[in-house]
Amino acid sequence: MTKTTLRVSAAVVLVTAIGIILLSQTPSSSGADNRSALLPPDEVTPEIVAVRGCIEGVEHPSGIKLSNQQQIAACNEHVRIAENKTQARYFRGLHLYENGTINAHRTQAYYDFTFVIDAGADIPSAFGNRAVLNLRDRNAPERALADVDKAIELTTERPRSYYFERRATILLSLAKRNADEAMVYAALDDIKKARSLNPRSNTYTHLENWAAEFLKKLLQNEGRPVQKG
Repeated sequence: MTKTTLRVSAAVVLVTAIGIILLSQTPSSSGADNRSALLPPDEVTPEIVAVRGCIEGVEHPSGIKLSNQQQIAACNEHVRIAENKTQARYFRGLHLYENGTINAHRTQAYYDFTFVIDAGADIPSAFGNRAVLNLRDRNAPERALADVDKAIELTTERPRSYYFERRATILLSLAKRNADEAMVYAALDDIKKARSLNPRSNTYTHLENWAAEFLKKLLQNEGRPVQKG
């Protein structure tokens, strides 16, 4: 095996190991501190520099923390040189989704997640994060609903509360647009499911109040009695 092959292999092992860690974490626990828990390789190659810069947000080999713009640049370089474009674009999309500061960043995250999904990679967060982008930035709640449904389907064995929260938000958005009472009750069911999985979230009350207010207006508009409580 050549020296070049060994160096590339070290980069592949590093990105794969970090990937396994990240894909097993919730969004709130996927920070750079956790990503740096692995012992980095001794080699200094463009591949390893780009991988650590993009995924861990640090300079290699010094370990100095990069600025957000430097980390984005590292992600772009990782996509440019990586053999596994699907994995590289997933990590760039993830960073831009979590840390993007302008519309162009969120647009690129959307295209990166779409690339990953179209490549056949069944990564729940690619679908779940694209669902948010479809709803928030592209005004496409139907597409958002299809994406979050897929994320929930892919996590049947280990359900994630935040996907049910997202679906509840999407359903309430659609209910408001379509004046659809059934969607409000479907959203309330998702809120109940999310609470059973993670009782500590602060968003349930907000979503429930939103649902109750919408139901009240819907019933009033139709001349139906409004039940208290």
